[in-house]
Amino acid sequence: MEPIEQNEDDPQVMGSAKSPSSLKRYILFVVLFLTGPALIPTFFVLNGGLENLEISVNDQFGNIEEFPETNEKAINLWFQTIDFNPETEKAQFLVYPWPSDDLAKPFDSSIQLNEDFGPIQVWVDSTSLENKHTFAAGEAIGAIEVEIDVINDNFENYRSDAFYPFDQYRMDAFAQTFEADSSDNEEVKWKAVKTFDFFYSTAVPGFRIVYERIANFPDSNGERAGSKSASDIISQRNQGLISFRATITRSDAVKTVALILGVFCVMSALTLTWISAGVWTRKRPPSMQALIWAAASVLGTVQLRDILPGRPRIGIAIDFLFFFPTLLIGLISSLLLTTLWIRRDDWLL
Repeated sequence: MEPIEQNEDDPQVMGSAKSPSSLKRYILFVVLFLTGPALIPTFFVLNGGLENLEISVNDQFGNIEEFPETNEKAINLWFQTIDFNPETEKAQFLVYPWPSDDLAKPFDSSIQLNEDFGPIQVWVDSTSLENKHTFAAGEAIGAIEVEIDVINDNFENYRSDAFYPFDQYRMDAFAQTFEADSSDNEEVKWKAVKTFDFFYSTAVPGFRIVYERIANFPDSNGERAGSKSASDIISQRNQGLISFRATITRSDAVKTVALILGVFCVMSALTLTWISAGVWTRKRPPSMQALIWAAASVLGTVQLRDILPGRPRIGIAIDFLFFFPTLLIGLISSLLLTTLWIRRDDWLL
């Protein structure tokens, strides 16, 4: 019985001969389509997941909802950040005066002063001309809307919006609380009343905010100590003085999306350059599909720039590093492929 000869073109023979190459392709496929995308949810879980709020308080007291020393005869203040503009570097806040239960009757969204207590006054440092807000006895108190300058004096980690999405800002806020000491028909005399500052955990879309209570009111020499000592902080609150610091950065989601779009632009530019080089060296024909790819890359780059989270202004660092070079490569490739497609008569290979 004669042995069966195996044809070298037999698919089984070819498959066995190419098994190392097939294994490499399989590994590359797993890395690109499984391992790479899996890094994002892995990072999300390791970074705290849903428990990692975009608002946090980093000091000795933490994100508390009450302070034992201000449960009586005190006017506490709740602060809620509702917006931040990185171009103008101004933050919008809602400030809720919240007297203790022995001085007012609380509701869900407001609080009403007792008829035998008042008036009270709250001063908040802001860009408005009216920084003092007075409330009479028996009056309902809601939110005070203020705009605060985000001034980055002596902040070594400060980065403007040109560094998007890695820009970073710092804000110092000040407030005071008063109650009527005595009054006559013409003028009310005020005295400080103890207070404490609390913070809402509602997120500001696109930003991460870290609050820190400090004792930063000027001392007798007019200097701001910025003390982080618990005793100094409590001492100033007992004098009706509130000062805290807020560090504002882009959220992890914004950074991730911005980096993905930037990498996509680089990959698109490299792919288009590869195609254009193949056509230029006559290894590939200047086909209509290549022209469509080049035109789509130009339009796609413009659309990608427009969907960056937070809609940053034109002219930031990411534009010069990713979007402008990609757009220029797309325009050059479109012109090159169009010229070769029209002028060449040897494009049929």
